Formats: sequence, structure tokens, C-alpha cells
Amino acid sequence: MKRENKENLKIARILFKKSFEDEKLAISKMKQNMKFLKATFKREALKISGLYFKLIKNYISDRTAVVESSDKLEKAQVEKIRNYFGKKRAGKLEVALVTDPKLLGGIKITIGDDQWDFSVKGKINQIKETLSGRYLR
Repeated sequence: MKRENKENLKIARILFKKSFEDEKLAISKMKQNMKFLKATFKREALKISGLYFKLIKNYISDRTAVVESSDKLEKAQVEKIRNYFGKKRAGKLEVALVTDPKLLGGIKITIGDDQWDFSVKGKINQIKETLSGRYLR
């Protein structure tokens, strides 16, 4: 069974590598891969496609910065965020903007599994945790 899983992952990785055109993820290539997968690996197609889409999801989330702010950000601010975190991630970073008035002010940035909280709400929660740990002994 473990060997089967390793083989499925190997196939998913090969398909993932073939999903790019001019160093960009191409939907047409993904469709071709899925047709190939259905025709060639009928029994394992569902397992392999799950692994394949997980690889794609991780690729996209590692290259997309979700920026939450209490107000709409200006283009210059978005470009500063893109440039700063793009250098840290060694590549072009897409930015998805989300407006969340509950933040009270500031921004919260999420890229993949990493998160940076520069919001007023985040600072209040930090202070709250510090004080509750100090005075609840």
C-alpha cells in the first residue's frame, strides 16, 4: 500500500510539472493532465488527482499574499507589500485584498502557512494574552 502511495505521488508530481506554460500555471495543461489521468490510471485516478490538486493548491497559496485591512489600501501600499514579501519568497507574488473592519486598523498578511499580524486587534489580543498569563497564576 505504501509503495502504491509513493507511485501515486510520483505520478502527481510529474503531472504537476507538466502543468506549466512559460513558467505559469496553465489551465489548458491541467485539463490535458486530467484527461490523461482518467484514461491511463482509471483505478487510481481519484487518489492521484487528489494529490495533484493538493500540489497545485500549495503552489498557489505559497505565491499569493492575502492582505486583510480595515480600509481599502492604496496601490502604492499594495506594491510595497508585494515587493517586500516577493523578495523574501524569491519570486513574483500575487496579492489578494480583503477588507475586514473587525481589524480596527492596520493589516494582516497571510502567505501559505505564514501569517504576520500588524493589526490593532492583533496587538490587543497580544496584550490580553500577556496580561492573562501574568495575573492568572
